[in-house]
Amino acid sequence: MKKILFLLLTFLCLEKQIIAQSLPQLQRNKTIDSLELYLLKVTVDTFKVKSLLKITDAYTEEYNFVKAKEKVNEALNLSKKIKFSTGQANCYFENGIIYAEEGSYLNALKNYLAAIKIFELAKDMHNVANCNNNIGVIYFKLQNYKEALKNHKAALEIRKLLNDRLDMAKSYN
Repeated sequence: MKKILFLLLTFLCLEKQIIAQSLPQLQRNKTIDSLELYLLKVTVDTFKVKSLLKITDAYTEEYNFVKAKEKVNEALNLSKKIKFSTGQANCYFENGIIYAEEGSYLNALKNYLAAIKIFELAKDMHNVANCNNNIGVIYFKLQNYKEALKNHKAALEIRKLLNDRLDMAKSYN
């Protein structure tokens, strides 16, 4: 009797865990579907770029890098066409994330460096710090610890200037 009760409780716990794990997946699918519908209706190109980047994020969270690259490249091409430099920078940044997740660190680095140039021109210091941080991570993965430390310190200094305590805490981590 105790064994049956134990097995029943174990099964119920596992079932709840499986359901709990599938809920975020369902939410991402719903988000992607909603944004895809929005893309069909939106007429402002900058909104299309931003929506494509949100879809890219959702696919990246699912580890669906093929779809993520497809959407980020669509956003990048549109950003270039309409001369939306912030959109281009965000696309390069997202590409960096995708390549880093795939373990293609040199491609990630190339994209982060492209993004940081544009963010610097736009004086978007928050995103310059984010790029520096991610570049530091890439250099760490490449075992270039001197460059990793340099970039992490640069990110921290910018975050101190911005008094961005949350990101400062991330830098210290």
